[in-house]
Amino acid sequence: MPSVTSVRKAPVTLTLILGGFSLALILAGYFWLDQSIAFFFKAPEMEGFYAFSREITNAGYSIHYFVAAAIGFVASRYLYTKIHYLKSNPHINKALGEWSLFVFKCLILIGLVGQVIKIFVGRQRPHTTVDFQNLNFSPFSLDSHFHSFPSGHTQVMLTMATIATLIWPKWRYLWFAVGIFLGFTRVIIHQHFFSDFAGGAFLGVAGTLWIYYFWPPKSEKPL
Repeated sequence: MPSVTSVRKAPVTLTLILGGFSLALILAGYFWLDQSIAFFFKAPEMEGFYAFSREITNAGYSIHYFVAAAIGFVASRYLYTKIHYLKSNPHINKALGEWSLFVFKCLILIGLVGQVIKIFVGRQRPHTTVDFQNLNFSPFSLDSHFHSFPSGHTQVMLTMATIATLIWPKWRYLWFAVGIFLGFTRVIIHQHFFSDFAGGAFLGVAGTLWIYYFWPPKSEKPL
């Protein structure tokens, strides 16, 4: 029997396309967009939108999705006999457990890569700079104020949007619209520059696709 990776197409072309597009956005941010976007959302007329973004931006914390995945995994492995729907639909129960485990793998592995990049790059966060100076770096800093690139919240949201698309491809535009908007709230509230957002988005999508290629869920059936 052929291995999973032998029959699954590696996302090389898509990664190159996304990488090229993301690099263009990152460079555009560095040289033109980062400061202007930051100042735009600092304007008094944007206060309402800023306040709204602060209220919803914490949806990007990975802990929410770790907890949801843990609940799904425990339910599928240990509680399914007590949950009528899962007990009467074993294929859904199996898919729930496998995809919950896949969420864990993606959040942990991609999150670790993102954190290493943050420390290595050492970019200062916009809200701690003077006049949103976007080229302040302190490589290998352990100070979280210098962990701006890439955006971790954006990486999490685009990781989850990609996973949702793999499970329910019919709703892919909705998943990515929600993920991009929630990731962009980090730019609106000056926790990250626009280029940080672009880097986090690429990491979330590309990282998830490569993990899906090398280490996919054993159950391919949708939930």
